[in-house]
Amino acid sequence: MAGLGFWGHPAGPLLLLLLLLLPPRALPEGPLVFRHGDRAPLASYPTDPHKQVASTLWPRGLGQLTREGVRQQLELGRFLRSRYEAFLSPEYRREEVYIRSTDFDRTLESAQANLAGLFPEAAPGSPEAHWRPIPVHTVPAPSQTKKKNHTAVHIHDFPA
Repeated sequence: MAGLGFWGHPAGPLLLLLLLLLPPRALPEGPLVFRHGDRAPLASYPTDPHKQVASTLWPRGLGQLTREGVRQQLELGRFLRSRYEAFLSPEYRREEVYIRSTDFDRTLESAQANLAGLFPEAAPGSPEAHWRPIPVHTVPAPSQTKKKNHTAVHIHDFPA
């Protein structure tokens, strides 16, 4: 069974409601923080009858982002693009957006998938001439103890 995902989190529906209720003319105060997408379980329990086939059930490994998790983040990025289109340049500009993630595969992949939705030139499958990677900054390992599994996107508010 996959992780609980967005809806399984007690605050999931509330966070979505807050995102939907924010006026599109206003930028979020401070950074926009979100958790990684759907992931495989972190570990198996001792009497798990499926323990021997975990690599078949979770081919990318325990704790890793699933295809559903990638899809969720891509969708969130597209939603953020439509919501804040008036504040974002059509293409990524480092002066406008700063992306920071904890240093876990699932959070880094979530950030990349989110950026592919937010900035189409970051999407895989774009023609090589148009594909542009967007930097995702990581937090040093010691500071991860209180901020595990999160990605922050900071959209700067610059005067026109």
